Amino acid sequence: MLLKNPAHISCIQRLILGFLITAHGLCGVVSAQLVPEIAVEQPAGIDLVDGTASINYGNVILGASSLRTFTIKNIGTANLLNLAVSKTGTGSAQFTVVTTGMATTLAPGASTTFTVTFGPTGTAIGARTAAIRIANNDANENPFDIALTGAGVVPEIAVEQPVGTSLVDGTASIAYGNVATDTSNSRTFTLKNLGSGDLTGLTVGKDGTANAQFLVNTSGMLTTLPPGVSTTFTVTFTPAGASGARTASLRIASNDANENPFDIALTGTAYSTVADGDADGMSDWGEFQLAALGFNWQVSQPTLVAALANGAPAAGLYSAGQVQTLRVGASLTQHDLATQQFKLTVGLEKATFGQNYSPVRLTTPATSITGAGNLEFRFSAPEPGAVFKVQAQ
Repeated sequence: MLLKNPAHISCIQRLILGFLITAHGLCGVVSAQLVPEIAVEQPAGIDLVDGTASINYGNVILGASSLRTFTIKNIGTANLLNLAVSKTGTGSAQFTVVTTGMATTLAPGASTTFTVTFGPTGTAIGARTAAIRIANNDANENPFDIALTGAGVVPEIAVEQPVGTSLVDGTASIAYGNVATDTSNSRTFTLKNLGSGDLTGLTVGKDGTANAQFLVNTSGMLTTLPPGVSTTFTVTFTPAGASGARTASLRIASNDANENPFDIALTGTAYSTVADGDADGMSDWGEFQLAALGFNWQVSQPTLVAALANGAPAAGLYSAGQVQTLRVGASLTQHDLATQQFKLTVGLEKATFGQNYSPVRLTTPATSITGAGNLEFRFSAPEPGAVFKVQAQ
């Protein structure tokens, strides 16, 4: 309805008709113009500046992805309309915008979200750049421009044993050689990251028929390696049981794209210091050690073993049968003139032919004084072909 006499229009009617009343208007009421105002946050609570904001996705492994959530708010007094997100730039194909569920209109005080995922593809490593443009009806921030950056990187595992000698995944084999069953042999392995991205998820497993005799120690080993960083672990071959070959393998897991797991074969040969596989009176390990003299741990050679045993006393060596009749003809005591005390020291060293000698540990429970006043030692020597050195001072 048109009002013919504006003088009769009340102040409220003037507002309803959309008149703008200034501070000096007829009603003496101050009114402000209603406007929309866009604000964009990433992450939530951190305001971005149109045209200068830049979101860095950092290093992302080729084939992986990293997601960011953007929040759009209307901090104005009128509806924020026609919201739409687009992208541009040389690397835009590797930034995926998802606006599912995003509102296109925001009332004053309302908000909505969308996501942008960086997923570097291809084989090239290095920087990727793009930008997103948020269309809207803000008077001076349409579109709202945000730069996007990120880098495609790759981790690259390298395994060395010994340090400085690189191994090849799937074909490398580490030989521990010949090891007696009462000893062990250790190897230290070095892991390096030669790539441009973090090498993560590092764990060492093992399998194979004799894997229980290859002991893995990862104490202190890092499970994540930044580019250029290295770490170590050890594998110790501790054979047990019968003589013969032992095989196992290591499997080093990581996030390397084409060497996961990194496989390494392990080999070694055990020689028993107790078993006498050919039943000729000498342990397998002893015969192996004397192979240069014609001994063969898999062939029974009792005559050769007897000849060696019979000649041993001339070299100060005694078999288990001979040591029980041994008489030491030298003085076994030391006299301390200052204290007028005497000290008796007797010791035994034991080995199989060809081995290094080690002391026989004479423990307190195995050492006693007999009723006749004699010092008595008890010890076991189950190894075939064991020989002894008697030491007195």
